[in-house]
Amino acid sequence: MKYLIKLKPLDKFFFGREQTFGDDNYLAKSHYMPQQTQILGMLRKELLIQHGLLTRKRRGEWVDEHNYDQAKKLVGIERYDITSTNKPDLGTIKSLSPLFLVDKDDVLFYFSAKDYGLQLNSVQNSIPKLVFRDSQKLYKEKDAKKLHTVLMSKEKTYNIDEVFLLDEQVGIKKNREGGSDDNAFFKKSLYKLKKEFSFAFVLDIDIALNDAIVSLGGERSLFEMKVIKEHTLCNSYEDKIKEIFEADPVSKLILLTDTYIDEKNEDIFSNSSFAITDTVALRTINSKVTKRKNGTKREDIDQKEYKFQKSITYNFFKQGSVFYCHTNKLEELIKNDNLQTIGYNKYTTIKGESNE
Repeated sequence: MKYLIKLKPLDKFFFGREQTFGDDNYLAKSHYMPQQTQILGMLRKELLIQHGLLTRKRRGEWVDEHNYDQAKKLVGIERYDITSTNKPDLGTIKSLSPLFLVDKDDVLFYFSAKDYGLQLNSVQNSIPKLVFRDSQKLYKEKDAKKLHTVLMSKEKTYNIDEVFLLDEQVGIKKNREGGSDDNAFFKKSLYKLKKEFSFAFVLDIDIALNDAIVSLGGERSLFEMKVIKEHTLCNSYEDKIKEIFEADPVSKLILLTDTYIDEKNEDIFSNSSFAITDTVALRTINSKVTKRKNGTKREDIDQKEYKFQKSITYNFFKQGSVFYCHTNKLEELIKNDNLQTIGYNKYTTIKGESNE
């Protein structure tokens, strides 16, 4: 069964990734969108809650041993592994689409590609040149400020700051004694979403899911989750995303989502004539079950304890990256059942008038 899941922020939100506060950093800025792994984690937790399988106490949240088999069937038990090439075991969750935005009329909006407003002159027997679509003016560094990411539907375009409203917080961190250190100043940039917009994605799942209030991202940001069964976007969202992107004289591949290609990064460039791209870092949380001695008035007993630590950092090519490609090898490098199941590594190709 396919559902359109709409997530409307109840207030400001913060989606962090690799960079956060630390000894050498007092600035932290939210990303516009959460990672697909964050969406997956939120869904798994909410399913456990709605089916009464998650024990929630002041000292934490966990699945009791007698609920283990049911929880495994519902959401799977394995930590999601980015590097795996096998389809993940997510229980009743079959797949997630990439995250997009919808307005109050359920019109789909998506981020523009990194070549928005530009096109590549033919690369055959010449040096590649980016030109502005309207003026055909050669792209130069002094014109870079004219280039920016926008939110687009087929009919309408918004600048990012018209939809994502910046909310900045500054302050001084207090130490345990109530004082402040010399480097205690901080500045945090959060966002609010314009009132008429919501985040949205398509969920394919074998079990019912109900509306709820869920937390997502940093600051335990709260969202109203609305679940709509068999919405028209469930089967049309891919086409509506793809129709946003313009034709081009040269064939190209556009990353619709952040995309992980492991150690094959050099291959993606060797199979491209030209690329406009950037990377984003992602960490996941590893959980490990250990045993500890619990000293109480009773005799010491073994108890399970969950310990969490950050995994290694994974570098993804950013959503919107453009690769002007001359072979089909690029698509082979990107395809990955594991990542595509949860909404990563999605792309579209545009056939140019000439195929170099």
